[in-house]
Amino acid sequence: MRTYQKVLEVERATVDPLDLVRTRLVGYFILYAPTPQSLAAVFEVLHAGAFDQVCYDLGNELLEQFVRPFMRRRFETSAFDPGDEYSDEKPKRPRVSVMLKQAPHNAQYAKMLTLYRDAFRCKLTDTFDVCSLVYMPLAQRIFSETEGAEAGQIYNRHIIPDLAADGLISNKPLWDLFAKLGLPELRAELADGIHRLENMLTLRADVCGMMDDLNLCLTPVKGKADGNYNVVLFGKYAEERGSVRGLPEKKAFWLSGRVPNPSTKYLRIHATCSYIAHYSGAIEWSEDGVLSRVIRVGDDQCDDDDVDIHHFVDSDGDVIDLFSLSDIDDDTDADACN
Repeated sequence: MRTYQKVLEVERATVDPLDLVRTRLVGYFILYAPTPQSLAAVFEVLHAGAFDQVCYDLGNELLEQFVRPFMRRRFETSAFDPGDEYSDEKPKRPRVSVMLKQAPHNAQYAKMLTLYRDAFRCKLTDTFDVCSLVYMPLAQRIFSETEGAEAGQIYNRHIIPDLAADGLISNKPLWDLFAKLGLPELRAELADGIHRLENMLTLRADVCGMMDDLNLCLTPVKGKADGNYNVVLFGKYAEERGSVRGLPEKKAFWLSGRVPNPSTKYLRIHATCSYIAHYSGAIEWSEDGVLSRVIRVGDDQCDDDDVDIHHFVDSDGDVIDLFSLSDIDDDTDADACN
């Protein structure tokens, strides 16, 4: 029996609401795996023991070590801080080549280089950083030459979160989970270099908050060159895109030829987290419990204290039978699932 069908069977037999969410996290990870290697790794993990228990355990790891950490708000630092600039009394700013080498370990250099790379503006809305406009002549000149330019509060953001920033949470469980999910290279890339420019974006404050809440993600536009992304919205924003000023449906990033650009792989990982969190119901999880997105399928089909846990409502309000999605097999490429 194919792995995805077995996950659906475990879900059908599940009674506990939290186990239901855990199982759905696994199922939707199969559908939205960020890479083919991740898809293969999940299949291997699921067949390493008693299938239902392994499914619950893996789902719990996805909930505790993936969804929850990615939902933490982490945009408190402005993209530009006047203290980042060097006065006559301070040493001159290092050469770009020196800052590039040290940026993965130096948040100040990473912040400065990301701001320059993204031309002092939000990567998605093109809103200019108001602080840069106050202190930086180059930003002022670009702003004055840009027709219809707007300014706002801009933040730097890690795509893969820096959980250890406050000294209270370790990133190690995240690297361990990524290794299990077929992404062992992330430990080498980010464990000692979380500020590398491939992991950095400049975003307007409200857009940054949407990404932190997993209400916005970026997915590559199929058939287009690297740097072209769909801007995917969830929750209330999916129906009210116009409420977010200047946010496009698709965005072509300007790619620098001198410094590293945002990593498509990291953005796909963030997108996977967003999809599975919303579609599984885990987005409503809290430390006090979980509100699963189980729904009734007509008053005539269930009693007041009964719910149908094998259907969900899509964005159009249509009831979808989860078991109609059972055509995913172990050989399916992850790209075909997205």
